[in-house]
Amino acid sequence: MKREFLSREAMLAADDLETRDLYIPEWEGWVRICTLTGAEKDELEVGMVLATTNGKVGETKRIDNIRARFVAAAVVDEEGRKLYSAGDVEALGKKSARPLSRIFTAVQDMNGISDDDVEEMEKNFGSGQSDSSASGSAATSESGTSVE
Repeated sequence: MKREFLSREAMLAADDLETRDLYIPEWEGWVRICTLTGAEKDELEVGMVLATTNGKVGETKRIDNIRARFVAAAVVDEEGRKLYSAGDVEALGKKSARPLSRIFTAVQDMNGISDDDVEEMEKNFGSGQSDSSASGSAATSESGTSVE
């Protein structure tokens, strides 16, 4: 059987960005999340590197608000427009951990990001000082109802 390879045009034209609606009981409403583009995921990871290097070689600080960063990157409105900017991460981080974890877990799932990937980011980006809540492992039991 001969393999049919995708052309450049076919790959660029493929509609590969998905959305998922999640009911968040703590907020008594629905949120829509989307898959991240490659550029958005890279930007998120680079932002973590910059946040942890503190501008000095060998000096690191904690990655703060990892869940809020992922939530801000993935939550969109009905038309697919991002609801949050990087400036909203601090405010999102002050929300209850339970809904943030529920959304974070769904974002991980949609984007093929495992708990091991998150732990590896933390390790590589020097966040060994952060608490265990950034691993995302507790979020697994907090998954919400999703509608695709």
